[in-house]
Amino acid sequence: MKNYVKLAFCAAAFMALQSCQNSERKDRDDPATVQADTALDTTLRAQAATADVDLTGNEKSFLLNAAVTGMTQISAARMIIGKTKRPEIKSLAEMMIKDHTKMATDLSLIANGKGMSLPEALPQSKRDELSRLETLTADELDKKYLVMLINEHRTAVDLFDRATTYENADVKQFAAKALPALKAHQKQAEDLGLKLNISNAGNGDNDDGVAPDVKK
Repeated sequence: MKNYVKLAFCAAAFMALQSCQNSERKDRDDPATVQADTALDTTLRAQAATADVDLTGNEKSFLLNAAVTGMTQISAARMIIGKTKRPEIKSLAEMMIKDHTKMATDLSLIANGKGMSLPEALPQSKRDELSRLETLTADELDKKYLVMLINEHRTAVDLFDRATTYENADVKQFAAKALPALKAHQKQAEDLGLKLNISNAGNGDNDDGVAPDVKK
């Protein structure tokens, strides 16, 4: 009888422990409900879903998306610096490299602290996009680069803005700290598009969708 009671007690304790552990793991094992499909390929989505770290699905997805966004901006900026003939475009690209390199450093510190690996290379879709840009003439590249900057930063601002509502304090702080720079990048790209008559906002000539809703 004593052995039966002892076994029953141990079984109950084990079940309680498992229940507690499952409760603690629930959020980290939940899939992301918010995801920027343009940034993450299938491999990275799987990484976000399976990474055994103390972050929710959305938080893991955000870190991976933020890493891809930063790498894309740095790679594109390096390309444009070597080809553009416009000093304003070159200056903007140099700012992208400086600011996104700093964000990448901050992001790596958070990911390393959580035991999460960040991608070291761009997804194939992003590499293909950059390869297409490389084939353009200097003037065409300037135009497409500003299109990319504006669109990518609109997506990034939305992504980072949502991240400021997540639970993890480090993730929230990183997102909040980066947001002003991302918004400034978007604004400067839009303003430069208008200055160079690239966006042609409101006159019906905007075939490339550059900042169509920007007003001077």
